[in-house]
Amino acid sequence: MFMPRARSGRMAAVTATAMGVGLGLLGAAPSQAADTIAVRCAAESLQTAIDNAPADSTLKVSGHCVGPFTIDKNLTVVGVDSATLDGNHAGRTLTVTGPAVVKLSKVRIIGGRSTTGSGGGGILNAGATLTLTHCVVSENVSSSTGGGIRNEGTLTLDDTTVRHNTAATLGGGIDNVGASGRSLTVTDSRIHDNTATTINGGGLFNDGTASLTRTVVEHNSAVTGGGIRNTGSQGRLTLTKVKVRFNLASEQGGGLGVGVGATTRISDSKIHGNTAQGGPGSGGGIRNDGAVTLTRTTVVDNHPENCAPDIAGCVNTPLAATGAAKSSPHTPARPDGERV
Repeated sequence: MFMPRARSGRMAAVTATAMGVGLGLLGAAPSQAADTIAVRCAAESLQTAIDNAPADSTLKVSGHCVGPFTIDKNLTVVGVDSATLDGNHAGRTLTVTGPAVVKLSKVRIIGGRSTTGSGGGGILNAGATLTLTHCVVSENVSSSTGGGIRNEGTLTLDDTTVRHNTAATLGGGIDNVGASGRSLTVTDSRIHDNTATTINGGGLFNDGTASLTRTVVEHNSAVTGGGIRNTGSQGRLTLTKVKVRFNLASEQGGGLGVGVGATTRISDSKIHGNTAQGGPGSGGGIRNDGAVTLTRTTVVDNHPENCAPDIAGCVNTPLAATGAAKSSPHTPARPDGERV
């Protein structure tokens, strides 16, 4: 409301007092203060609690909550006694929209199914700042990208597990979308047993900025980049004290596939026991078509070789083909323009 300039401090005080009284008489409602709210599913609706909560509130959630759910404000959700957010296979479990700042702690995100082009079976972070701490993202499905999570904002995972998720195209566990201002940070977490069924990045597909620290990426599968696929001119991946192991690519990059234009820096890490089935040169540990720097990192016991082509610091000792690790006719990597 426009307030005319007062001629003196006393006149300003009188004017403000008069206006305050006038507003009181008109019954103007004060803004709601942040609160801590207990939500007991299924007796109470979590979405109703989200909608009614003042911004910056904390919801303490217990029980099995059936969604889908949407958060479009600053909010903290804390699970009590193994709280579960379940999409019930009726849609994406959770959509978070920007510019909200949202924190999830001690909750399971399960049962999501995304059938739209935007992807993100369990979670779609659409421009928000989202943090997951002590969470599990499990058993979600996307008909496009990001079976567990699709990130289009700022995403932080701390002591969080992303497992048993499936995407039809990119990022069985996580799809981190490249664009200015977007990033993924993963610390002390596990990304395992995820699948990208037709294209790339079983555990993680990254064409943006991603950093993993003290994290295990294992038992994931895809066409290229069974564990991780990092690609594109904006693909910037940093791995520190990370284990990439026992992942499978039906073509190239069993542990890690690095595409044209992408940069990957790996330090104090171990990449081992991964398999690429595209034949010699497919890079069981790492298939590199971009730039890879290894520092104090071991790449060992991968099939059909540890690195292809050669990477400084990576010693190739081909393994004999056995069981599921048997090579198939070599198939060239998919072109760099992988995101559709």
